Amino acid sequence: MPFRDNRPGPRGAESAGGSTGTVPGDVVTRFLSEGFRYVGRIRLAYEFGPQPEPAASQPAPEEDGKGNWIAKAVRCTPEGDVYVGSLKVPMKAIKVNSYMPPWMKSAKPFAALSGNNTLIDFAAAMGLLLAAPDASDDAAAGFAAALAAAGPAPAPDAAAAAAAAAATAGGRRLLAQARGLKELVGGDDRSDCEQGFPFTAIGQIQVVDDTGLYICTGTLIAPDKVLTAGHCVWNIKRGAFYLNLNYAPGRYRDGGRIINPWGVVPWKSVTVFDSFKKNPSTWDVAVVTLQKPLGSLTGYMGIAAGCGRNLQLTVAGYPQDKAQGTCMMATCAQRALDCDSPTNEHNCDTMSGMSGSPLWDGKNRVRLIHVAGIEGREENRATTLTQFLVNTVARW
Repeated sequence: MPFRDNRPGPRGAESAGGSTGTVPGDVVTRFLSEGFRYVGRIRLAYEFGPQPEPAASQPAPEEDGKGNWIAKAVRCTPEGDVYVGSLKVPMKAIKVNSYMPPWMKSAKPFAALSGNNTLIDFAAAMGLLLAAPDASDDAAAGFAAALAAAGPAPAPDAAAAAAAAAATAGGRRLLAQARGLKELVGGDDRSDCEQGFPFTAIGQIQVVDDTGLYICTGTLIAPDKVLTAGHCVWNIKRGAFYLNLNYAPGRYRDGGRIINPWGVVPWKSVTVFDSFKKNPSTWDVAVVTLQKPLGSLTGYMGIAAGCGRNLQLTVAGYPQDKAQGTCMMATCAQRALDCDSPTNEHNCDTMSGMSGSPLWDGKNRVRLIHVAGIEGREENRATTLTQFLVNTVARW
């Protein structure tokens, strides 16, 4: 069977009570109700692999002749357990609207929390508060203090020295040059990200490259779902998923510190197209499922398909030419968005580290996923959220 490996990955089936060659029943049936069957175990990858260049044409999705697409997908857990599914995805057009938590709409958002025990208890249950405030405490002050209490993000153990060495501006420029990625179109029109919604839904995925720098961005599109690029979760050289896909939403930099206002949330599973696993130039998109429904507090973006002309799009992410944890944004006019093309060119300024970044419209709906800057050309390339992708991602 595909992925069959007698050497379980880190924290594999043995840690769940089984032994080599014996897989516990709950592992086998874990995603059966969602249409995924268990096929085996793999070792997860630590090092970052090469970045694919998206193909100009990609295979059309299969159809069953009954109004459904057939989406073949692969799912993996942090333990290295792998599942495959052949899912029926209805062709009826859908869209997923963005969600801004009501408490964020207040001119003084934390003031709206005073006495809101439901929200406070929910945040505490998800580990977002150091401790639930007593009834005598000022709930708003307690919640605000907890959000502000995040200190510097821990550097990955194996890469801490390399990350520090690459922290200078010169080092970051050399790194970008070494990658051969020229993703700034014309002048540099980027600016610092805002800290309100929808930027609270954008964050860094914790996978790092061989220099120890974070390499990918992701976006919450549901309480526990992060949309990103497929090559941000799958090492195309090793043929394996990455070990650390934990997610830090709303991360920003304050002086010399990386601030994680909502913490770093562990991942529960990751899903990609089977065709991407076989040919990484196709369907470069992935969904990481988190262990906590953090988007209920941070808010999340919507996703939508649809052709358009003269769209004003915004992109945001974590470029490597800035200090670690710095979120940068840019806007651009998309003269034409071909909703039937699997990829579209765009001229929003990006840089290495922004793979997986969302390009969203005025209704906070993601329309494109940035995946590549084309070497030697002032051109960026993005995966298009076609109707097939919108419907399928919503199913994952």
